[in-house]
Amino acid sequence: LPACVYFVRLVLGLASVAARCIPVRHFKLRKKACMANSVYFNPRQLGALKRIGDVLLPAGGDFPAFSHTGALAHIDEMMAPAHPDDIRDLKTVLLLLSLMPTPVLAFLLRRCMAAHGQNHWLAVPLRQLDIGLRGIVYSLYYANQCGEDGQGTVFAAMDYQLHCTADY
Repeated sequence: LPACVYFVRLVLGLASVAARCIPVRHFKLRKKACMANSVYFNPRQLGALKRIGDVLLPAGGDFPAFSHTGALAHIDEMMAPAHPDDIRDLKTVLLLLSLMPTPVLAFLLRRCMAAHGQNHWLAVPLRQLDIGLRGIVYSLYYANQCGEDGQGTVFAAMDYQLHCTADY
């Protein structure tokens, strides 16, 4: 356990040093990183979350890619009950992940998923990162909030139709 705590402190320490030392102008912001506005996250962090969602949930068959569902617009509703410290930590992680190119990000997410079957000191933080990021992305995707066209696209792709009728 102390090794994991040391690793997390090291990563967060490097993130804070990088945030203070590296001018933002050296990193190109992606055009149209995200159309959603957020109270909690800046456009760069939302863009990272959008790219993570597209890596975890790419388009396939009738299912849309994460970025095409418009689910990211509902991130504030999901984060409202979260503790401020958790939001702060997530913002730091998303800022770090926003600096990675998409292939490196995809590699990291694959390593996080593979860590579930491993038992070394680095596996614990990787599993936690995997569970946290997947939880956010999957919750937004399968909540079936209105997509960009105003219709819930995920439930339509699953052919899921909920009908409630009274028994009396």
